[in-house]
Amino acid sequence: MTKRINPNLLTLLRVVCLPVPCVLLFINSSITKFIAMGLLLFLSLTDYFDGLLARKYNRTSKLGALLDPIADKIFVTTIYLILVKLAYFPFLPVFFLLLREILISFLRSILPQSMKVNLIAKFKTFFQMSLAVGVIFAKTLYPNLNPTLVEILVWIAVLLSYLSALKYILQIMNKLNYIFQKKFQNKLLYEVLCPLLLLLFFPFTESFFWGVPFLTGMLFLKGANKLETDKKEERITLLGFFLLSLAGMLEAILWGKIRFSLLFLLFYLILKEGIKSFNIIKEAFKG
Repeated sequence: MTKRINPNLLTLLRVVCLPVPCVLLFINSSITKFIAMGLLLFLSLTDYFDGLLARKYNRTSKLGALLDPIADKIFVTTIYLILVKLAYFPFLPVFFLLLREILISFLRSILPQSMKVNLIAKFKTFFQMSLAVGVIFAKTLYPNLNPTLVEILVWIAVLLSYLSALKYILQIMNKLNYIFQKKFQNKLLYEVLCPLLLLLFFPFTESFFWGVPFLTGMLFLKGANKLETDKKEERITLLGFFLLSLAGMLEAILWGKIRFSLLFLLFYLILKEGIKSFNIIKEAFKG
């Protein structure tokens, strides 16, 4: 029986099933919004049960320890950007909140043993998920909910996020030279600057807004990739990303919105990273 229990499946469930409540939130119906809230609550609880099962049945693994915070970041990034799109949350505090997630995700990908999830970080994630569900609930019942109150709550989530990051920063202070070694330059660009550019694109995406959380999730998953990437391949990937990003900037300036460059970027990253992401998921299923 214990062999059949794979905590990594619960972790992946948090990501794979996430599009369902996201789509439901865009339907102008109280019933669908309540269904979305129920699904989000269920998916949020998997964050607790995957760790519980892993400890109870001794199914802990390095991949699982790395996937769990990545799944949390994909979950929070997607939901918060969706709520920005729905005008439930303001963009600026969400940008700073997700910037923290991007930076910590990068550090964890190169220093997994020094960046283990602590109690404050778990409370931070709980608060973020609870805030998202709570605001959806409040806005469903009270459409004219005071936006200033919501903004204050989101800023509190931002403050809590950075406070939880302080412990990580203190833990790695003596490893700064290791982090900024030349071998991590491409990784730093790809896993920090690339998702940062995607976030900056978000206000201009209009109907292609869904591409930003999807692509950001792929970049988060790349941090779980154990395989060494060929330096030439990394440079080609970065060049393609930045050329398409430049096209996106031109679209935003000349057209006021971003569409075609984001679509090309979506196909480009699926071709470049899709197989690697699939392999990570396949390895998690084997876990």
